[in-house]
Amino acid sequence: MANSCSCIPTYNPPEPCCPGPPSTCDCLNLGAITVFPDDSVGPCGATTGTVSFTDCFDYCACLNDVATLTVVDIYPEGLLVVNTINQSGLTFTPTELANANDEITITIKALCESEETDDLILGDYTTVTIFIKDLCKNTLCGAGEACNKCDGTCDPDVNLQVL
Repeated sequence: MANSCSCIPTYNPPEPCCPGPPSTCDCLNLGAITVFPDDSVGPCGATTGTVSFTDCFDYCACLNDVATLTVVDIYPEGLLVVNTINQSGLTFTPTELANANDEITITIKALCESEETDDLILGDYTTVTIFIKDLCKNTLCGAGEACNKCDGTCDPDVNLQVL
C-alpha cells in the first residue's frame, strides 16, 4: 500500500499562545491528514493500513522532540479500529461494517513537555480523515455475479426464493 497523504496545515493557535509562525517551535503543531481511497485499504479487516505523521506533524517545541498521542474519537463508530498510534504514525484496520469510499474521521490529541519552559505542557488536536478503498472499482462481474466488497472478487449472486 502506498503511504500517501495530503497534509493540510489548518492549525490556528489561540492567542497569545503562539505569536510567531509554527516554525518558531513555540507550540506543538499537528497538520490535518487525509488518506484518499486509492491510497487506503479495503473493508472487512483483510488488510491493515498505515498513516505516517513524519511530514505533517512538528514536535520541535517538545522536550527532546517527544510527544504522547492518543485517539480521542473515531466517527462514525464501528467502521475502523486504530491498532497503534505513536509519534511516527498510526495503523488501522477497517471492519466489516465499512464500505467502499466511507469517510472516517479520527480525532487525535497530542501532549508534551515544553522544550523552553519548565513544567509547561503543550497540546494540540488534529484530525486524520481516512476513506475506505473500493476493491470493486475496476472489477467487472458477469451475469448472476456480484463483486465482493471484502476482496474484490466476483461471487455468485445470492438468489433467495420464497416458497
